Amino acid sequence: MRTAARTVATLALAVTGATVTAGSAWAGTATAQDGAMVTAYETVNERFAPTRGSASMGTFHAGETALGLCWTHGETITDNGVTNDVWVSLGRARWEDGSLHPSFFVSAVYLKGDATGGVPNPC
Repeated sequence: MRTAARTVATLALAVTGATVTAGSAWAGTATAQDGAMVTAYETVNERFAPTRGSASMGTFHAGETALGLCWTHGETITDNGVTNDVWVSLGRARWEDGSLHPSFFVSAVYLKGDATGGVPNPC
């Protein structure tokens, strides 16, 4: 399983696409066609890796939309009567403590749409 903890990526993001440095798991240019726009129906923590035990890197607020680059299997989450082990890598990064942090993961349980939040491609 590929996780953000094992993947170092520098993301420069815009609505039209995201550039990822060579050598990362997502090297090249990603556009909305490579993933899908995802919307949270409930506020949820953005995690460094696809597990609740990893560091919380921020908050993906209810109604907020971001580019879901890809999905991966991780910790199984059950909430609001839904159980799923799919986590979506968000197509954005945060500048914190003097460095750019890679794309974060949110559980698909909290995304509108199907079991992958509508994101077609696995990581």
